[in-house]
Amino acid sequence: MKKIIAVGLAGLLLPIMSSCGGSSWTYSSRSYEPQEWKLLVNKPKTALADDFAWGVDVSSLKEVENGGGKFYDLDGTEKDVFKILNDGGANYARFRLWNDPYDANGKPYGGGTNDLKTDIELAKRAQAAGMQILIDFHYSDSWVDPGKYWSPKAWKTMEFEEKSEALAEFTRKSLQAFKDAGVTVSSVQLGNEINPGIAGIGANNYQRISAFIASGRNATKAVFPQAKTIVHYTNVSTQATQILTWLERLQKYNALPDVVGFSYYPFWHGSLDNLQKVLDSVATTFGTEVMVMETSWGFTDDPAGDRGCNNQFSSATLGEAGGYATSTQAQATVVGDIVNVLSKVPNKKGTGIFYWEPAWLPNFSSGWIKKEGAYYNDTGKDWVNTITQADLDERYGGEYCYSSWANQGWFDYNGHVLPSAYTYRHIITGDHQAEEAYQQLYKSEIDITANLSDPEWKMPSTARVVTNLGAYREAQVVWNNEEIAVINKPGHFVVHGKVGSYDLTANVTALKNYIQDPDFQKQGCKTESAVVDPWKIVTTKAYKADIGDAHIEAKSEMGGNGNQYLHWYSTSDFEFDLYQDLGTVEAGTYDFGFSMLSSYYDNDAGSSVLASTLYYKVGDEVHPVDIRTEHKGYGAGAHDISYGSEIVLDEACEVRIGFTVKATGKAWGHADDFYFSAVIDE
Repeated sequence: MKKIIAVGLAGLLLPIMSSCGGSSWTYSSRSYEPQEWKLLVNKPKTALADDFAWGVDVSSLKEVENGGGKFYDLDGTEKDVFKILNDGGANYARFRLWNDPYDANGKPYGGGTNDLKTDIELAKRAQAAGMQILIDFHYSDSWVDPGKYWSPKAWKTMEFEEKSEALAEFTRKSLQAFKDAGVTVSSVQLGNEINPGIAGIGANNYQRISAFIASGRNATKAVFPQAKTIVHYTNVSTQATQILTWLERLQKYNALPDVVGFSYYPFWHGSLDNLQKVLDSVATTFGTEVMVMETSWGFTDDPAGDRGCNNQFSSATLGEAGGYATSTQAQATVVGDIVNVLSKVPNKKGTGIFYWEPAWLPNFSSGWIKKEGAYYNDTGKDWVNTITQADLDERYGGEYCYSSWANQGWFDYNGHVLPSAYTYRHIITGDHQAEEAYQQLYKSEIDITANLSDPEWKMPSTARVVTNLGAYREAQVVWNNEEIAVINKPGHFVVHGKVGSYDLTANVTALKNYIQDPDFQKQGCKTESAVVDPWKIVTTKAYKADIGDAHIEAKSEMGGNGNQYLHWYSTSDFEFDLYQDLGTVEAGTYDFGFSMLSSYYDNDAGSSVLASTLYYKVGDEVHPVDIRTEHKGYGAGAHDISYGSEIVLDEACEVRIGFTVKATGKAWGHADDFYFSAVIDE
């Protein structure tokens, strides 16, 4: 059996004794030896606020337990998960609250199905374990995030004033119910990741959003006068300026909360330096406290089971982008790095961190969403009296299970506590500190593509190293300049470098790429924007009228050069043609392709990608290749798509290249790093 060691730089291999296939589990003995636990966890460099929130969001717990999930402490003894988490240093529990997470037939939407009854039950257990309570009002009937902010079904036809009153009343009555049950609510979150809006009202409708926040804040204070009120944003790496504008409007309309919270997942939300700037700016400009309301990291790449229970996190995708190893050590380091950022916010205004769903075990009962909820998530409507049961089953499959968070938890798949669950305690006590040191290069040999058409091309100034804390850090590289100087024509070259005492070899492929802006970094995108020159696009514009169903997005999901790429998505059927005119291309032999991460092609289900081609055009003659089957789904990660054969031009000619997709609603994908380059003689 693979055991956890002091510094884990590779994914842990934990035994999986369960699957998403049923409602009962078979448990193995514990998969570790507690005496061997030795994480390295450093205290922050600056003192924290006395009332710092060491938080966990355990909203899915009831469905996990309904599916047979159980939890075991250091000794392998079954115990209430809240007691285990509190023993690890957690002093705050956060629970999302949905208005009516059921269809008209009373079937639950899933994802925790966090109605008032469920949350009161969970909150009482957390409070009994010694934890404070935070209630996260989504003001919706299911998930709210940057992609959706549906109004609750019961509020859908209300005018704004009536909806604002309903929001206040729902907040007040819900909190009063907690109070009547003996639960003291210490913090209240007024909306979840509200960048797009709240309850069907768009974020740029400043006055109405401010009225919502003020209504929720006033209702909260009426029941729990000492409770902190929180607004929660995300996308701090791409929407920081926009968020500051929204906060200015809240201030203008007297709706500022006590705390401004942010989601910060290292694989999605940029650098720690950027997070620091945003938190500092908010705290100093508006005088509020700031918190990180959600974060997480993966401890293994092992699969979580069958029936669609795919892990969202993998080393090859999110791990690569986020900058840490996949291990319990790295989980602890991620938390420690974020706490260090919070500690440096001026005037001790960085007051809390919440780890998201550390107890989400993989089983069918605790999937991401059920098909009844999936329809609401996609449309904002209840499927009952809208489509037939057969249509629902066909659209989402007979069994809709997507439990994608299990490998980011603080428990193995059998519910045994992992060492990362004690990260908070180690930070507080400072009993596991160690100076961070480089252990090895992330890779001793790297491949670099040099585009000789780009006058700004140069060798990278840093290289990734792995530290004893399971973190990937950047260190300076000293390259051999004489070897760089000869890279002046297409071909293969080797350049040697030094990173401290480590030897680094770069295999450089020098190309002349005829495609301009091949990685979309010159598109001027901050969050998302329409495609502009030198690229052109024809879309159905079924998703957003101003940018279309295919547009430029800025995140960190592709792992290519920079963080911008072409993204496509629409709730209804759509198609697009992305193309670029390359001008006169010399006679010769060429390679053509790009990188893609996308939803799958599934002919049997009659969904997702219906048609897709990669093509080049010379004069009036179009040369397409079918790439439908290259749409392999999220689990395949970003992968290279090639035209499939060399392209021979007998004479210089005008060339257009392009990429097309025709798909059903909800199909999505990213494309990046296009190339049309002369083949190099080997």
